[in-house]
Amino acid sequence: MNTNKNILFADERYQLIGAAFEVYNELDSEFFEPVYREALKIRL
Repeated sequence: MNTNKNILFADERYQLIGAAFEVYNELDSEFFEPVYREALKIRL
């Protein structure tokens, strides 16, 4: 079983995926990709 010690940039991945879910949950599915991209830049 893999642990976070074996995964490169585990903390960064966790933060990025979490931010992506937060942005998606806030904006829902009403927008095109550029809107999500900008929102993710702001979130990070």
